Amino acid sequence: MKVKIVLMMIGMMVLVLQACSTEENEPRGNEEALGMLENGQYEKKDKDAPANDKQLTESDEEGLKIVTEADEDDNKIVSVEYPKFEIASIDESINNFNNEQIEVFNNLISADEGDEEFKASLNIQVTPTQLNEDVFALRFNINSKLNQTNDINRVAFMFVDIKETSTLIEDRLFDQSSEKRDYLFEVLNRNLAEMEIYSAYIDRDKLSDWVHNEANTFSNVDISKESVIFNFDQEEIASPAAGEPRLELLLEEVTPAMSDELVNFISEN
Repeated sequence: MKVKIVLMMIGMMVLVLQACSTEENEPRGNEEALGMLENGQYEKKDKDAPANDKQLTESDEEGLKIVTEADEDDNKIVSVEYPKFEIASIDESINNFNNEQIEVFNNLISADEGDEEFKASLNIQVTPTQLNEDVFALRFNINSKLNQTNDINRVAFMFVDIKETSTLIEDRLFDQSSEKRDYLFEVLNRNLAEMEIYSAYIDRDKLSDWVHNEANTFSNVDISKESVIFNFDQEEIASPAAGEPRLELLLEEVTPAMSDELVNFISEN
């Protein structure tokens, strides 16, 4: 009888140790999940093994509750960060947007014929900025890592009006019409030329090509309450001596380059 009791106690201790080990190896939020992915700390799981439960964490930014959902199965890791406005129609729009990104990601995984041992990942991060009393700009950074060599990055903006309980999604901050792109080029060229550290190195042709490129989604542009910040790569619009030019302009100075719909949306009533 004593032998049976001892064996039962040992069995219970093994189960406890296994549970503790599982908790230590699970990712905690998107940064750790992606870090473990990049460091090769994930191993391919048994297909019959149960999937991990979705993990939720919360923080505050710009007076908003920011939620991070991290989920994992046999094929992928998904981490989605989004704000909660506690307004049903707005939260539904944000949820629909995120679900669309996940659906696109799943389709990319299905079409990819990469390493079966590699666990793909989707990481969506959001930066909220309150533009005025009623309007917020949400900048979504979307990274899809399909295999060791295929890493897709893009940016999308969602503008939220809490007074009108409405949203507007823009896949690029500036309008594609030639007139508005011409205006943006002139504003950038003039301001860069007035900056002593850049004026001798700016390449007008490179700058024009960058502005007028129809594929340009302006992913290197940030928006704040009163300004828009352009962060250029080295040699993107200038000679190497210019380094990585950075230009901050008043929001009102570049709004004429935005779509009329966006300008009307963010204007204070």
